Amino acid sequence: VEEQLRKQGYQTIAYHQLGSIHSDNPDAPGQWTVEDFTNHLEQVCDALNLKKFYIFAYSWGVVLSLEYAIRHPKRLNGMILSNFTASAESFEVYMQLLRTKLTSESKRTLDQLEKINDFTNPAWVKIITEEFMPKHFCILKPWPAEFSAFMEEMNWKICHHFFGKNDFAD
Repeated sequence: VEEQLRKQGYQTIAYHQLGSIHSDNPDAPGQWTVEDFTNHLEQVCDALNLKKFYIFAYSWGVVLSLEYAIRHPKRLNGMILSNFTASAESFEVYMQLLRTKLTSESKRTLDQLEKINDFTNPAWVKIITEEFMPKHFCILKPWPAEFSAFMEEMNWKICHHFFGKNDFAD
């Protein structure tokens, strides 16, 4: 998509926040605040001399973009936000709704494993990666290379830092 946009004269910039695929990946939870991530984005925008631009954000990037828009509204022409809600609370409600769409057996297994905080159990991981994610996060089969790379390179420490060990509850 980026190549097609460039051919039509649009500039595209992919921003990979600290701790994600193509960025530094420090094990520094003290640096993992919404304020810090928003400041990092502002530093990149300043370094690239971006005056007015659009943001396309996906997943956690939506939270970051909303925070950026609150702090720097005059810099944005607009935003396209995908696959996330405007707050952690509404995200949890939405995830609970999506969970109801799992099979009864899968819900039972998740309930049992979550009661003992076993989020690395192969059965839990299998339900999330083979049933939940393909149904609600990326329905393309096979997953595009970019999405597969994203999943393989996901910094789960940052994800768990902000959302806990389980997307379905605190």
